[in-house]
Amino acid sequence: MIITDIQIEVVKRRLDHTGLDSDMGRFGGGVEQDVLGALTNEGVEGNTFVGNFRQGSGRLFDPILSVVEPELVGRDPAYRRWLWSRLPMLRGRSGLAMEAWAPVDVSL
Repeated sequence: MIITDIQIEVVKRRLDHTGLDSDMGRFGGGVEQDVLGALTNEGVEGNTFVGNFRQGSGRLFDPILSVVEPELVGRDPAYRRWLWSRLPMLRGRSGLAMEAWAPVDVSL
């Protein structure tokens, strides 16, 4: 099995206010949840959420799609140790943040 594509789907929706408040504000209103999918040539797909539901994760799209995706396409998702071994180089050369790598790892 090999990875053929990394995709991000943006889901926007409105939530009723729950009546709960926190130091971050009220829960409810317009929210954006971004779903990252790692697709394979065998039709297996791993998915996870990216970012948080209040702010979305648009700032992570470019690092995921321009830095991480080229590293993964054509590789076996089971070789996670190899993928993790690339992380220090990717962080050093491209400034890749862990929060951009983490959802990709979860989807694998």
